[in-house]
Amino acid sequence: YASTEVEAFCVDYYEYPNSKSRKPTTGVSWSQAKSACARKGKRLCTEVEWERACKGTNGRRRFPYGTSFKDGIRNTEDAEGVAGSVASAREFPRCRSGFTIINMAGNAEEWTSDSFKPGSRSMTLKGGAANRPDFASRCAARRGASKSTTRSTLGFRCCAALPGFE
Repeated sequence: YASTEVEAFCVDYYEYPNSKSRKPTTGVSWSQAKSACARKGKRLCTEVEWERACKGTNGRRRFPYGTSFKDGIRNTEDAEGVAGSVASAREFPRCRSGFTIINMAGNAEEWTSDSFKPGSRSMTLKGGAANRPDFASRCAARRGASKSTTRSTLGFRCCAALPGFE
């Protein structure tokens, strides 16, 4: 997506409910996530928006915090394969993108508004999760899931059009 144009947009700094001190809302289906964003006057992020927010200003980061994997910065499996658990944003303050968006690598995997592939009923998930390996938390990593999927490590974040650019 490095060469894809993205319209101006706003993205929540933290996973839903967009709070530094609360754990993200998880265990929700795609429809529940979409509805929760709509109640706030927002929407699920597109995959391109999500990835742009993760890669930062120059678009060259593999992880939100830089170009190479760094242990202890993000909430994923550790080097021995031991899973982490979903935590509040304050527990991993250095896991932030160049736009200062928090926890886009690990913690809660996130629903996007896009289908996983054309014609598919699966939706795209981004960001890895606390129970996934480090490579799954790269900004470009993606996988698909049925809209009805719920997991204790699956959450979302909301986006909105930038006022004046709608």
